[in-house]
Formats: sequence, structure tokens, C-alpha cells
Amino acid sequence: MSPSKHARSRPGLSSFSQFALTRGLLIPAQLLLVLLIAYLSIQVPSDLTRFGAPPLTILSFFTGFWGMVANIFTGHWGIASGTLTYDGHSWFQLYKDFLPNSLQIALFALPIAAALAYGIGLASGWTKRPEYDTPSRITTLGFGLVPAFIIALLIEFALFFAFYHAFHDIPGDGIIPSPSWYPNGIFPSWVTDGWVTHPTGLPMIDGIVHEDWPFEAITLAKTLMQAIVVAIVYVAIFMRHARNVVASASQEASITAARSRGISEHTLLWRHTAAQVRPTFLLLFALTIPAYLATQFVVESVFVDPGVGYLTLTVLTAPKGNENLAGIEGMVFVLAIVVLVWAFVVDLFAAKSDPRGVVAR
Repeated sequence: MSPSKHARSRPGLSSFSQFALTRGLLIPAQLLLVLLIAYLSIQVPSDLTRFGAPPLTILSFFTGFWGMVANIFTGHWGIASGTLTYDGHSWFQLYKDFLPNSLQIALFALPIAAALAYGIGLASGWTKRPEYDTPSRITTLGFGLVPAFIIALLIEFALFFAFYHAFHDIPGDGIIPSPSWYPNGIFPSWVTDGWVTHPTGLPMIDGIVHEDWPFEAITLAKTLMQAIVVAIVYVAIFMRHARNVVASASQEASITAARSRGISEHTLLWRHTAAQVRPTFLLLFALTIPAYLATQFVVESVFVDPGVGYLTLTVLTAPKGNENLAGIEGMVFVLAIVVLVWAFVVDLFAAKSDPRGVVAR
């Protein structure tokens, strides 16, 4: 066997595996950069303006930065101060308790948003007929210009009486039944602090575990209401980019050649063009992650839902005492982890859908 042939036959990582490994190794470096920016913008100004603080040196800077990193990774995020409701609570424990509600909403909102974005994005970008294209563009632009909290309030008010008539509960009061729904306002033993459910922390799963079907029905209705609002607002943002991608793909030579062979427009759109733009849609999905998170945070606040978004806004609006700085840094850490991991997963899906793009990356 010749040396060149032997070299070609040696096993090695595929292009996709190399891409996944390289992309995964970037996450710690990106996270460290985000934490450095957080330290420069949050902790350093506080240290410099504190009365009697020693002068900042290179040694004290790096000592303080690595101290912040160590505290974040060990859960020492400080104690909430000046928030009234959460005074004296550990920020780390608060985020741990609030995270399941946000996850539950996202588990419903993301599939709804993906289905709407995929279907509407393909249809609106494909057709050039004014009776279809114009209403789609106007609707997308309208939802994109109206603030998310306005849309959330309008939907909440529109469904208020129907919701109350069906469940005898208030739709804009968290994700689980409000205290007024329970006899004498007493929650069951597996619900603590008015929102933390046990054993998993995910309200819908815990409702099934305890076979509390009225609780399950109300929680599902409230979750869907918030998820639909999040999906509507996010899809309007996503559509600004997606429509142009489909419109450009529909004019490519391969589509034109397939059309000349008599292939139906339905097949061209939902099979050929859909497969062609799917990787780009996934990458757009990754790029608009911050917009999705901002949308969900606003919706959680409007519906007074104790999730990470609601807690984040509480942290940002609380008096900026030194006790809360660690909570803000912890918040940045949580958001950075979510964005980086989400972008990594979406990149892998996009690379798997379009193997040719892995080499380019």
C-alpha cells in the first residue's frame, strides 16, 4: 500500500465533528469574555466610586475579577436587598426557584414560534401576489413596531373575562392558580412561597405527579397564553429576516429549472425551497436569541409570572446597593449561558442540515 493511500485511509474526525468540537471549545472563552465585560461595567465602577476605596491596580483588578468568577461558579451571588418582596433571600436560590417557570413557558413558546416562523416565513417570502404579500408584511411590521408589553396587555385584557368564566381565576397572576382560587387562600403542601412547586419545580409536571387536574388545567391555560404572546411578538421580529431569505432562494437557478420541468409550486416551496433555506432559518434563529429572551422577559413581567425574566427586571430596578451587584453579575452569567448554549445547539442543527456549510465555517 502506498504512503498516500495509507494516509487517506487513516481514521479521523469528520468535518461536522471538527466543527462541533471547535464551536464547543469557543463557549468557555466567550463566557469568560462576557464575565470580563460584566466586571468592567458593574463591579469596577462601584469600586472606584466607593468612599475610601484603595486605588485600582492590575493586581487588584485581576484579583477582583477572579474572585467574581469564583463566586459565580460556587453560587455565592449575594443577598437581595431593597427589593421588598425578596429582601434577605439569596440571589442564587431565587434564580434556582424562578428558572423552572421560564423553562416551562419556553418549552411551549419555542415550538409555537418555530412552527409559525417556518410556515409564515416560507409562504410570505414565496408569493409575490399583493393580496397575500401585503397583509403579511403589514401584520409583521405592525407586531414588530408595537412594544411587547402592549401586545401582552391587549391579549390579557381580551381574554380576561373568558378565562375567569372558565377557570374562576385571574390570567395575569403568575403561571399557577392564584391564591384566591384556593379555599381560604391556602396553597397545597407541595406549593411553597406561592409559586415553587415540588418535586421537580416544573408546575405542569408536578401537577401530574400529584394528580391535581384542576391545577393542571389552569396552569396549562396560563402557560399557553404567555407562550402564544411570546411567539407572536418573536415571529414578527424573525420574519423581518426570514422573508427576504425565502424570496432570494425562490429566484435561484435550481428552482427556476425545476419550475420549467413542470414541478408544482407547492412542491417547489415546501420541499425544494424549504430544504434549501432551513439551515439559514436556524442560523437566524440563533442570531435572534436575545430578542426572544427580551420578549419572554417582558411577557413574564406583564403576567406577573415568577420566572427568570420577572426576577431579572426586579434585580435591575432594585436599588443598586453593593449587596445586589453580585445578583446582577449572576443574572449576566445565567443569560450568557442560555444564549451561548442555545446558539451552539442551533449551529449544530444548521451544520447538520447543510454539511457543505461546515467547511465554510
